[in-house]
Amino acid sequence: MEFSESFIKKCIKMDDDIMHLILSIRTPFKKDEMIVPRCGYKKGDIFHHPKSMKSTEYGTVKEVIADKEIESEEGKNILYPVDECIIIPTEQQLKEGLEVTGWYLGDDAYGKGAEHLLESLMKSKNNQ
Repeated sequence: MEFSESFIKKCIKMDDDIMHLILSIRTPFKKDEMIVPRCGYKKGDIFHHPKSMKSTEYGTVKEVIADKEIESEEGKNILYPVDECIIIPTEQQLKEGLEVTGWYLGDDAYGKGAEHLLESLMKSKNNQ
């Protein structure tokens, strides 16, 4: 799977909203139970570290260490601080997060790739 520079830039801009969607999938709400996750990343997630990666680069999470650092599958012997990383979501992750949160964007937003879905989310957010 490849991600464009423009998509990565949009992910940086929408980081908080994307992480909210990811956490909504991974920490389902149960009645009378509040789960506060420390880290939204898990093995296989795609991420970008703006401080050390080129604007077109991204990595795949191999392991999350102590909920604070990401080790990349690309094996550069670098640990990336979780709080400095940006998750790069797949279309499926965005779709599932939108469904869980009840955020409906209209049928034309789906099935055209992650970047198109994220653009629809951005437009929706700007219209609120």
